[in-house]
Amino acid sequence: MNMRISGLCAAVALGLAASPAASAENANKAPAAAVTPQAITTSSAAQVFIPVTPCRAFGGQAISTPNTGKDFFMSGAVNMTAQGGPAGGCGVPSNAIAVSFNLSAGVSTAQGFLTAYATGTTRPNMASLNYKTDPATSGSIVTLGTSGKITVFASSATRVSGDITGYFLPGVLSASIFADGTVNRGEGVDAATTQRFSAGTYEVGFTRDITECFYQLKAGEGGIGGATPRLTGVTRRSGNPNGVFVQIRDNTATNIDSDFFVTVTCGK
Repeated sequence: MNMRISGLCAAVALGLAASPAASAENANKAPAAAVTPQAITTSSAAQVFIPVTPCRAFGGQAISTPNTGKDFFMSGAVNMTAQGGPAGGCGVPSNAIAVSFNLSAGVSTAQGFLTAYATGTTRPNMASLNYKTDPATSGSIVTLGTSGKITVFASSATRVSGDITGYFLPGVLSASIFADGTVNRGEGVDAATTQRFSAGTYEVGFTRDITECFYQLKAGEGGIGGATPRLTGVTRRSGNPNGVFVQIRDNTATNIDSDFFVTVTCGK
């Protein structure tokens, strides 16, 4: 991901630093075709870990039938009291990718194992915790599934508990936006808060707080071959901690509509 972003920045720099001779030569060329915006996705990007004060998300929950599982909420401001957790959740945001937690098995009638995995996915062929008849605890990191839940499978009857110790958010977000302000595609982009205000001015919303993150913007034809560079700016969106404000101009400093994409890199 870093290599792709560095390469992108280099391309923009080269395009904006074109010499007068090169500009004169480009003036005789046919206009470059519009560039279709491409999203930089975070499927392979590192996530950011946010530690929290340990919070019991579920506790003493019986899995009475061997080789069955039970689902538990782990994220969002949901009422977890039915599963032995707090009424307002454990402070894990709904856009969290995964959680770290301590998984425990209580007194059991037979030895067995627990497997924790994302609800709605196929159970992996592995054990998160092996236990005998005495209580046992092990640390786990599990991707969140449907509605921010995990499923805990037990090979023998036991009671299970889970104490959240932290969660993971994407370290890099991206948004590919059409000139009319609609979302093309992206990673962690919020279409509901993304819009065009007027010629060349936009707001782009994301699914997490990005006030302490780093922003990069690439617009339309800028720096591509002989195309006219775009003058762009991106800054924090006042009143929206999840958003950025984007402005795009041509080389005469006139606001213009343009396809663009913006990347957000976060350290926490």
